[in-house]
Amino acid sequence: AAVVVSGGRGLGAPEGFQQMEALAAAIGTAKAAVGASRAAVDLGCSPPSQQVGLTGKVVNPDLYIAVAISGASQHMAGCSGSKNIVAINKDGDANIFKTSRFGIVGDFKQVMPALIEALKTGRLGGVALDTAFAVDGNSGSEVARKPTAWYDLFRAFRLADGLHLRARPVVFRR
Repeated sequence: AAVVVSGGRGLGAPEGFQQMEALAAAIGTAKAAVGASRAAVDLGCSPPSQQVGLTGKVVNPDLYIAVAISGASQHMAGCSGSKNIVAINKDGDANIFKTSRFGIVGDFKQVMPALIEALKTGRLGGVALDTAFAVDGNSGSEVARKPTAWYDLFRAFRLADGLHLRARPVVFRR
């Protein structure tokens, strides 16, 4: 898949993975797959077939969205080949932010619905977004246009919801 949406222990329960499924559906099921950290699999939140990491699958998507994942080295071994990592975590000091290109520090319960709505409508909190996806002429599939498209999405998210920008990686705080 061009995009992998993964959830971690911070989702707390299998119901949290419904948000991962919803985000993957908003991106497009032909383009996005759902993954999980080992901790989430061990808690019974996700099946072992979705586990990413040393004892799971190694993935190399164009975009890896890590939600409520701390960034333990065992997990990062499975996704470090991703072209762009976007992290969503309420712990601003989580290791995942050290390797992510973009990040949002905030509760996934607030962040995920806004991102899903933004992808579905092209608007976020009244702010119109440029299209974050475009058709890739080589494969005919819809992929992230370029990293700046995701930056535009997160910048609009920051403007709409009052998040604070932190440099390197680009992290928006709630």
